[in-house]
Parts: sequence; structure tokens; C-alpha cells
Amino acid sequence: MSSDILKLSEVSRTFGGLKAIDGMNLSVGEGVIFGLIGPNGAGKTTLINLMSGLDAPNKGTIAISGIDLTGKKAHHFARSGVARTFQNMKLFKGMTVLEHVIVGLDSERKSRFWQMIIPVQSERKERKAVSAKALKILEHLGLAHVADRIADTLPYGSQRRLEIARAIATNPKILLLDEPTAGMNAVESEEIGELLNVLRKDGLSILVVEHNIAFVRHFCDRIAVMNFGQKIAEGLPGETLDLPAVREAYLGASGAERLHRLRAGRNRV
Repeated sequence: MSSDILKLSEVSRTFGGLKAIDGMNLSVGEGVIFGLIGPNGAGKTTLINLMSGLDAPNKGTIAISGIDLTGKKAHHFARSGVARTFQNMKLFKGMTVLEHVIVGLDSERKSRFWQMIIPVQSERKERKAVSAKALKILEHLGLAHVADRIADTLPYGSQRRLEIARAIATNPKILLLDEPTAGMNAVESEEIGELLNVLRKDGLSILVVEHNIAFVRHFCDRIAVMNFGQKIAEGLPGETLDLPAVREAYLGASGAERLHRLRAGRNRV
């Protein structure tokens, strides 16, 4: 069995005549924070959809812990240890913070439907155990004090944190985060980064799709850069972000040249 938690081999996805993903090779090991970056339209959202089973590639293979899941549905990916969040938050209206995490723990429940409608002693015991585990997860993520609050009344940053809590309640091997710091200020982004460090220390692998370059540089162990559906660079954040091909992807050729001249001018001072 492969030591990689996530491995993509020559993955391609086309929509009509558009090749959204072109020959992607990517692997994420155990207990790392891996950043996936690129300009708008690079194919990042398409790729994370492929990684989570919301879409299927036309070519190539996708494996989780060495098991080929190519073409499988999202629930197969989830059962194999993949959890994800979305760029646009998907919280349940009218449900409390605690109830959101309990939903994530649904697979641990053994009671039949009729036992939930007319609770028997075993179901009440199970419900209590699941609630206690959900509260423990909230404590770990710093949300226990708002467990009884309606989720969509929380501050924006806490809602993002709750999405992550609900995702890790499924006990994943790898967590896919789509723009987790979108709309956040610097302090909130830093808090999310510190949270990811805690989860990484727990042994969880994390793949982060991000536009926040400062966040990626500071918190990711390794990054890959996409442009026009292809991987154009991969490596350590500090080295990779400064590559000419990466600067050109973000700034355009003329923008990269302006940046080069600016730096050259500073060096002469």
C-alpha cells in the first residue's frame, strides 16, 4: 500500500473542447499541509471536485491510501477517508453548532430509524455518547462555548471553523479545504492556520486550495501551482512562490518584468 494519502496520476478532465485539468500528477503524504494555488481559472475547483468524488476524470487515476477510487461517487471517497469544505459555506439553517457536528458523526450511529422516532434505552445511550463526542470535537476546535448557538448566527470566522469541525467529525485521513480563509482578515486567517497546525499534529493530512499567498507561505509544508489546468511548479513554499513561471502566472509577463525591474532597482540602492 502506498504511503501517500492522496495520489493523482496523469489525471485529465475535459468539458466539451475545454481541457480543465491536463495530465495532473500530485501526491500528498501523511500529516502534511499541502497548498494548491493558482490564478483564477487555473482549474483548482475542478481538481478538488475530482479529489472528493464530486466529478470524475476522463483519464488518469485517483487513489486514497493506495486504493483506486477513480470514477467512484463522493460517498465512496468519504468512506475511504476524504472530507472537504467548500468555498461557499454550506451550513444547515436553524441547526445548532453541536447538531452540525453530530451530523458529521452520523456513521457512528447504529440505531435503526424506528428507534430514533420512539427512543429506546439503547438509542438514548447512543445519542448521549455521540453528543459527548461532538462536544469533545468542538472543545478541540475552540467552539464548545457556542455549542448551543444557531450556527448561522456565529461570526464568519467561527462559521468557517465549524465547517472544519463538521468535516473532521467523519474521522478523515485527508481534509480538503476550498478557500478556508476567503473573506477573513489577517487575524482570522492566522487563527485558521494555527488550527490546521493542530490538526496536522493529530496526524491529519490537509490539502488547502488558497488565494492567500501569505497564508500559504507561512503555513503550508509544500505547495503546487496550477495554471490553465496544468501543474507548473511544486516544492517548498518559499522557493516555489519566487519562481519566474509562478510570478508570470499571477502577474502576466509584463507584470513579472515590472517586478523584476523593481527588485533590480532596489538592489542598486
